Amino acid sequence: MAAGKKLNRNARIELRTTEQLKNYLVQKAAENNKTVNDYCTDVLKNFEYAEQLMQIESIQKQKIKLLLNIANNINQLARHCNTIKEAPQRDILNAIFNELKRM
Repeated sequence: MAAGKKLNRNARIELRTTEQLKNYLVQKAAENNKTVNDYCTDVLKNFEYAEQLMQIESIQKQKIKLLLNIANNINQLARHCNTIKEAPQRDILNAIFNELKRM
């Protein structure tokens, strides 16, 4: 970009973010030899990337929902065990734990 060259950019958008995200954007822009503004513009113009992010976010939300259901089920099992004063067998607990680790 030549010094003094007018880019005809007169619209302004302000983005409030965490310091961590700001540092990440600055780092990624530097890695790509771009300004933060140009880097963010390129990311926003890449709609395929934005759609991929939305899909990833949707999948993550589904995983969180499943984990919450599992946590609720484990809590119900614990409550039941405390009520009858008897714990499940160790192999059952290990199977549950291994299934959770696999996720």
